Amino acid sequence: MSAISGATWVAWRNNRAQAAVAGLLAAATAATLIVVALTASPRTGMALHLTWIQVALAVAPAVAGVFFGAPLLAADFERGTCRLAWTQGVTRRRWAAAHLGLLMGLSLLAAAVIAVAAQIWIAHIPADSVPNTTWVLYDVQGPMVFATVLFGIALGAAAGAVLRRTVPAMGVTLALFIALRVCFATLARPHLLPTATRLVSEFKDGGIPQSAGFVETTFLDSRLRPLPPDSGFGPYTPFRIVYQPASHFWPMQVMEAGFFIILAALLVYAAYRFATRDG
Repeated sequence: MSAISGATWVAWRNNRAQAAVAGLLAAATAATLIVVALTASPRTGMALHLTWIQVALAVAPAVAGVFFGAPLLAADFERGTCRLAWTQGVTRRRWAAAHLGLLMGLSLLAAAVIAVAAQIWIAHIPADSVPNTTWVLYDVQGPMVFATVLFGIALGAAAGAVLRRTVPAMGVTLALFIALRVCFATLARPHLLPTATRLVSEFKDGGIPQSAGFVETTFLDSRLRPLPPDSGFGPYTPFRIVYQPASHFWPMQVMEAGFFIILAALLVYAAYRFATRDG
């Protein structure tokens, strides 16, 4: 048995309980999504399940990072068990590589299973059951679920390697995960691709394109200048809309998912570097 194989075996022995729980949760989540998609009533049943499933998928990456990523390295540092491994012919680098390799390998599998199930569930939601369903469910589409699960776990591993204490690492992981996801969604996401603009002469005519995302509406006066925020408007008030067209949805998904996958890779590297430093 090679040194790296031995290190991987030790990593598995130390974390097999957490890995088993994570695997069961991923399998249960995927099974629930598929069962709901195939058995819920096309309109009433699916609508009832929509909110809680959406929330569950949105918080799952943070939960994975807090409870499975953060303790991976931090627990060994905190208990001092890592030092025992380093005296058994396993270097610090091999120990860290084995733990991180095992974590990310299992995470890739779990993230893929949940992402595929999420996409199956979304595909069975009637298009007219929720207004603009595609954009409403932006954060729980398959690519985003996959990317954010990896990001959450990598962030937890990096926090654990830096702080070397489990509870503080869990708290930092949750805070940073929420902060970065909210900041990206509000500041960067609406501008990932160039927006489209449309001028509508009368409010009563509607004018918002079907399946448009991130719509910003500005009401105008007769000279097409923005009205003050406290001004009233009626059915003949012109307005300008800025939006992302439906054709931008999947390119934006790929861009944002790619960003978080790259960030996850950088965090894994950072976790490795901090875990192998002296002190």
